[in-house]
Amino acid sequence: MITRFLQSFVKKLKINRPHRKQSVFFPQELHIELTYSCNTECIMCNLRYLKTTRKELTLDQLKNVLAGSKALEAIGLVVLSGGEAMLRKDFIEIAMYLCEKFPAAKLLILTNFFDTKKILKIMNELKKNVDLSRFSLSSSLDGIGARHDRIRGRKGSFGAFEETLYALRQFFPKVCMSVNFTVTPENCSDIMPVWVYCKSKTLPVSYQVLVQKKETEMLVWSRAKLDVLKSQINELIEEIWESSGLKDPKELLSRQSLLHDLLTLYYIPIYIEHPGRYFSNCPCGHKFIMLDPYGTLYFCPVHKEKTAGNVLDDGLDKVWSGVKASEARAFFDKETCHCWLTCTNRQMLENSISGKFDEN
Repeated sequence: MITRFLQSFVKKLKINRPHRKQSVFFPQELHIELTYSCNTECIMCNLRYLKTTRKELTLDQLKNVLAGSKALEAIGLVVLSGGEAMLRKDFIEIAMYLCEKFPAAKLLILTNFFDTKKILKIMNELKKNVDLSRFSLSSSLDGIGARHDRIRGRKGSFGAFEETLYALRQFFPKVCMSVNFTVTPENCSDIMPVWVYCKSKTLPVSYQVLVQKKETEMLVWSRAKLDVLKSQINELIEEIWESSGLKDPKELLSRQSLLHDLLTLYYIPIYIEHPGRYFSNCPCGHKFIMLDPYGTLYFCPVHKEKTAGNVLDDGLDKVWSGVKASEARAFFDKETCHCWLTCTNRQMLENSISGKFDEN
């Protein structure tokens, strides 16, 4: 029932394509890749191939870069990632500094949940010095059991994930946690099992589509895999709908958040079979300041080649508002690129959908 409604909704949907009004000067999120080192080898991740002999940003360099920046005045979220961010020996000092630097911001740590002891040690140290209610942890869960291990590239990854999740819940109840599932031909049969698992753990889960990297194993969708994918997505959509307690699908028109959740899932098989731009107003170029471990500022995890310059050379504000930044924004504004990633698709859905389902 709900799938048929979504099909009709999409056919009659009016897509809003307004002129981009995001603030160029006041981004909302600061993403810092602290290192490309990692203790897992995920099959779809190319960051290990991006490591160079250059030295990673030190804490002092980071302080100098962020000090006095006017572009960062509206930052509401700081994201620390890698690689595995917690492999940085000065991770605790960096996290504490960012808490002090951005007192009104939330902090999100992206971690693989692989080294339970290290993660607990770091969180214990942070607990002594900062308010952990400001922190969230997010990890990847790309299957159950051996399938997760296969995607992570390390045997025992799923067991480590469970151990870390249990310990964090036990010792740090203030810390919000969530997971993200990257849909590939290797794990599409686990879309529903992961949802069931996360529901049993009261653990929010989101789904996104693999971005194939030239350096990594080529993952090809066969017809049989596509059929499995569609079956899993349809089953999940029906499950979410049944769990909502709503009776008439048209009630979704007043439950925009739930509608966006369902449409995010609905478009996954559509995007995989027919990749392309389905919605306008990608926030890349405006919402995010992203720094790689060596100080290069970029705007999008898919198009990391669209750089604005290095903040060590010219300073953050100058790089953010410079000529190369304008050229990169022009690329994103053309809307010739596309992906189906959690960091962008939700906002594009929210900003782009206007109009109403035609009851007739």
